[in-house]
Amino acid sequence: MSDLPAIEVKSPLNDQNTGTPAGDGLSSNAPSEASLPPAWKIRDLIAYLIFAPMSFLLVQAVAVFGYGLLRPWLGLNLPVELVFRSAYMVLGLQAVFLLFQFGFIYFLVVGGTRRPFWASLRLTRPTGRLIRRSLLAGLGLALAVRFAPTLLPDKETFPLHDQFTSPGAAIAIATFAVTLAPFMEELIFRGFIFAILEKTFGVTTAVVTSATLFALSHVPEYWGAWNHVLLVSLVGLALSLTRARTGSLASPILMHAAYNFVLITFLYFETDGFQNLAVTLGN
Repeated sequence: MSDLPAIEVKSPLNDQNTGTPAGDGLSSNAPSEASLPPAWKIRDLIAYLIFAPMSFLLVQAVAVFGYGLLRPWLGLNLPVELVFRSAYMVLGLQAVFLLFQFGFIYFLVVGGTRRPFWASLRLTRPTGRLIRRSLLAGLGLALAVRFAPTLLPDKETFPLHDQFTSPGAAIAIATFAVTLAPFMEELIFRGFIFAILEKTFGVTTAVVTSATLFALSHVPEYWGAWNHVLLVSLVGLALSLTRARTGSLASPILMHAAYNFVLITFLYFETDGFQNLAVTLGN
């Protein structure tokens, strides 16, 4: 199979005569299409979709077993249920889980196809123009979501909301939300999954399916708050469209980070610097 077809970004982003990106396309140091080995196949995506839930369950099981084993030695009296509801534990387990995802995807890309890892996922150094546009797009998306009307049944409390139990927990969640989370989520959904679907079925299927899987992955965090799920679905669609439009993974990563940063900033000021979480969030 040939490599991923480059997505042409139309004027004014492209040079008028050459069709070469004039700021928002891939950087010129990306390997040429002809120089790359054959691309991965749909079986790689199937393998990942099997690996992801299995690794999630494995991380959870090892953590529970480990805590139960070490609990008497460390003199810990907290019940397992309470420990694993802690924001710090949840974030730690998510970080380990994402590390597993990165390792498996790296193995599929480099070990399975012998392709350059970052170029295969279309992550190359962004231009200044792409950075500015992506950050502004993230700002606009966050404002649209923040002031969007409620269209579906919703509720004030949901699993992600319940993690904001203290200023320290809020800071930890905020840091995670604007650093590791957008990078890894975009690498998975708009990098690896998008690339395989685009190669196999075309860009429309890649956009719709990657956005759908992104939304489904967030349902447990917003369980019962269905309007939040709807908004996250639309955010995922916007990020996938951005990936298709620019042909660069850097753009949705920056856009996603900016989106999370703006929403966290709203929460910061609404709660007096995360000091009044119980009053504002109703904990």
